[in-house]
Amino acid sequence: LSEALAQTTRRNVDRALPRHLARHIEVSAADFFEATAPAQTGLLITNPPYGKRIDLDQDVRRLSEVLKRHYAGWTAWLLTDDPKFDSALRLKAARRMPVFNGDIECRWMRFDMVSGSARG
Repeated sequence: LSEALAQTTRRNVDRALPRHLARHIEVSAADFFEATAPAQTGLLITNPPYGKRIDLDQDVRRLSEVLKRHYAGWTAWLLTDDPKFDSALRLKAARRMPVFNGDIECRWMRFDMVSGSARG
């Protein structure tokens, strides 16, 4: 996300929501792989690059590591065109919602991030 896009997003948040809600939303331009969570819990909503713009072997592994390491306690919603994206992340989606992003069939996947292992 470029700084210009972050500013546009911030303006849209401020126009779309009442002030008491908008002030709780943080918008920033950062390299996701270098960033850390700004709070102990929260909601992360992202549209990671998909299709030809993402290397499923390397980038998805890095994405999974960042989510597990820095976003424990968070709920993460990711938009993807890959129906097996959660398997590639080695995470189990708590919810899947099919949608279209333009003419691309996609799905929102919700991940409830936990500390340590969720395996029983």
